[in-house]
Amino acid sequence: MALSRTGGSLGHANSGSNDLGPPLEPTLKPFVLLRHGESIWNRDHRFTGWTDVPLTARGELQAQLAGELLIAEGFRPDVCFTSALRRGIDTLRITLAAMGLSAVPIVESWYLNERHFGALQGLRRLEAVWRFGPRQVWACQHRFAAPPPLLAANDPRHPSRDVRYTDLVATALPSAESLCDTVERIRPFWAETLAPELRRGRSVLVVAHKNSLRALMRLLDVVKDEDVPRLGIRTGRPISLSLDDQLCVLRHRYLDGPAARLRPGSLADPAASLRDA
Repeated sequence: MALSRTGGSLGHANSGSNDLGPPLEPTLKPFVLLRHGESIWNRDHRFTGWTDVPLTARGELQAQLAGELLIAEGFRPDVCFTSALRRGIDTLRITLAAMGLSAVPIVESWYLNERHFGALQGLRRLEAVWRFGPRQVWACQHRFAAPPPLLAANDPRHPSRDVRYTDLVATALPSAESLCDTVERIRPFWAETLAPELRRGRSVLVVAHKNSLRALMRLLDVVKDEDVPRLGIRTGRPISLSLDDQLCVLRHRYLDGPAARLRPGSLADPAASLRDA
């Protein structure tokens, strides 16, 4: 598991000029993002965050279908990344099995964990509103820099009490995160781990969570800060991104994007506004 925390910023490779003729076509770098399949707390409409909950049977099926879609698309990852949470790990395992792949390198990293929802974790939506008030709950879901209520350090749900994170510096462990915090948490992992793999020409699959994938889309400039809270990322549906040599996104789409399955605000509907999933 990749547990070290290092600094870094989003960088771009310099593209050289061709003095002997017209510019060469950019080499498109395949990059696939996949939100884990439905978890039991997705099903129950609870704030999940870093709570380690399993997939539902529907979520397992979504992971299998994602693998079949990737095979049909001709995508074969050279390396895979996922979070330290079982719903991400299990989704990746099932997806690779459906693709018939068993020897692909896998990196598990807490950097790709879901946004930490603080004291909201485990609560249903109405319970959260009753306990903390509608303004705070609404703000942390719809404003880029608004955090949820903090989790007390002595709360058994705090990540400092989870053995998976004992090697991390205590100050790196969040008590709650805004979407902005999540972007900044993932920024060094993008710059120092994911981006170098893509620059080497490797095909990369990332299986993570709605808000960690939103953060990656923000780092790739697919959306601006104000649009991140409205970006819908569906469970179990692979998103294919084509990147140029400078890791700029040229196009992106859901792989299972027939018109009948689109909704206003989905990634594959370019005319629609972005909304939460």
